Amino acid sequence: MKKLTKKQQIEILSNLYWDSQISAETAYDILHMKPEHEKSSDDEVNLYQRMLTTLDWYTILSIMPPEKLRFLLSDNVIQRVFPKTLQKKYQYVRSVLCQ
Repeated sequence: MKKLTKKQQIEILSNLYWDSQISAETAYDILHMKPEHEKSSDDEVNLYQRMLTTLDWYTILSIMPPEKLRFLLSDNVIQRVFPKTLQKKYQYVRSVLCQ
């Protein structure tokens, strides 16, 4: 899957935070920071929840660093996704990808 440029990624992320004070550049930095520990920060969980709720799967894959997919599909994030049918979709995706 082709990765998007930084500018394209920031444009997508800006649509996720239209109702918040967090800038798209800050969201980009959160998305691309190296995981230092097993637990995601609150800002990171919020970003992942917004991504799963708003973006289609292929867009997520085009902006998501592969090493962070496990965090994206964690229980902590999926439990915050609405509606429940979408939660079940991502639980299935996790069961397939993160065996």
